[in-house]
Amino acid sequence: MLADVVRRVVLGWLCGFGLACAGSEPLELSVDLKTDYAAGEDFFATRVELLAVDLPDVGPEGMSLVRVDSLPEGDLLAGARVADLEGLEPGSRVVVVSLLDADRATVASRRVRIELERDAAVTVLIGSLCADVTCPGSGDDPDATECASGRCVPPTCSPQNPESCLPFACEVSSDCTSPTDCADPICVDGECFLLPDATRCREGERCDVVAGCALGACSEVESACVDGIDDDCDGLTDCADPDCLDAACDDASACTERDACSAEGVCAGSTITCDDGEACTEDACDPASGCTFTALDAACDDGIFCNGDDRCGEDGTCSVHGAPPCESFCNEMRRTCDACISDGDCGAPMEGAWSACNYGSTCGESGTRTRTVMTPTCMDGTCVFTPAAEQETCTRDTDGDSCGTTTTGSWSGCGGFSNACDTTGTRSRSVTTRTCASGGCQARTTTQSESCSRSAPSDGTGCGSGRVCCGANNCVALTNDSHCGACRVQCPGSMVCARTPTNGYACRGCSSNDQCRAELDSRATCYTSGSSFCNCQCSSDGVCSNGGCGAGFYCWDCPGHNFCSPGGGSC
Repeated sequence: MLADVVRRVVLGWLCGFGLACAGSEPLELSVDLKTDYAAGEDFFATRVELLAVDLPDVGPEGMSLVRVDSLPEGDLLAGARVADLEGLEPGSRVVVVSLLDADRATVASRRVRIELERDAAVTVLIGSLCADVTCPGSGDDPDATECASGRCVPPTCSPQNPESCLPFACEVSSDCTSPTDCADPICVDGECFLLPDATRCREGERCDVVAGCALGACSEVESACVDGIDDDCDGLTDCADPDCLDAACDDASACTERDACSAEGVCAGSTITCDDGEACTEDACDPASGCTFTALDAACDDGIFCNGDDRCGEDGTCSVHGAPPCESFCNEMRRTCDACISDGDCGAPMEGAWSACNYGSTCGESGTRTRTVMTPTCMDGTCVFTPAAEQETCTRDTDGDSCGTTTTGSWSGCGGFSNACDTTGTRSRSVTTRTCASGGCQARTTTQSESCSRSAPSDGTGCGSGRVCCGANNCVALTNDSHCGACRVQCPGSMVCARTPTNGYACRGCSSNDQCRAELDSRATCYTSGSSFCNCQCSSDGVCSNGGCGAGFYCWDCPGHNFCSPGGGSC
């Protein structure tokens, strides 16, 4: 559909110039792009324009014959198709490929001039190393109007016309250099490109091949409200962005606390209270340093009558006093200068604070505490205060309080196994705790137990009359069809475990050697003379280990019938 539209548009425009009307054989042109700019991050669309450079009065920047906008996908360093143009007339043409940002402004562009004589394809290379290069530069050929790998080349330079690009900027990637630590240089079609590696950047950053590690794509909301960065690309930063409402911030004032972004879009905090409790200071706040307390030169009152009139000192306290108000006796209780006549004139006794209670021991529940009581008496018209110690009892409840270190004994050996095959047992140790009870420290010893284990015994270890261990925690009778005379000797098919004529146990009911050999080994035989028992076999006469019975068991070579048994037996 896109190709049909492009063809109709091109034919309509070109026919208007008399270049591609009925009777002409239309040509096709495919345009590919190779670039190290990242689609969807560095640019958001490509624009392909075809210019007719041989029209009268129309130069390389002349009227665009066709324009196609798209966003390429895939590996752009390997090349991506950005336009398929149809219905074209032969002649000199200029292909202009531009990378556009989200506002359709040009990020980078490159022009390639071609001679269109047949169906053709052209590859346009746009590299980030040309980001700040203007062509032609000082000393360059005036025709070197395009940039490749940071150098100026003629517009005829392309992978399809490499002779116009000589000398190449590179032959191998080691010929190129990278301006950033997060990008590796790479040689593509004789030009140097940059391959970004975001793993060299911090979390949340991407590798910009021009600028290095930078913040990634716009987030959905403002993710940080104190960094001055527009994280969600809405033109608003920090507190000015509604996303940051109530987020913590710093208004740079020492006179506020709990600073947060307000609905007005500014960082504001609650005003702190500066109060040192002194009437002799002027309390204020400096935004740069915080609370200030300036000493005042003023009258004050320290609450004591008998030390005279008070005034603020240089240290900001009420510490400067005038002459005593009384020539002789000053009654602080009455705040008068009258002499006393009786004890009652001196006021009530003054009681000090109680001391901490002394219980004598960690677990003690009864103790004493003391305080000083100043009792006034009138002596010769003067109040005299006599100190005396007052004591009272105090109590507490210490039951259950710790009064010493908890000690533990050594673990006992592992034991308590249910039988010789059991691998799980228990071990124990003593635990002594010390706690207060009835005012004294008492020790209490208990036993602590935990599970333990031992290695599994060897198969064939006896675990009872006619029983042996077959694996851990498995004490079995050797009359069992699954452990007939030895562990895991399982009687096949319809055979059963039975006592042999020689007082052992073996599988009975066989009819062929093969039945027995499938369970024992290749030497086993079926003793078919009346009893049909499976016989284990030894490599030599007499009792032998294994013989098809399995590890830990012996094959007994007995007259009339052989059988498996653990470690001992008789014929």
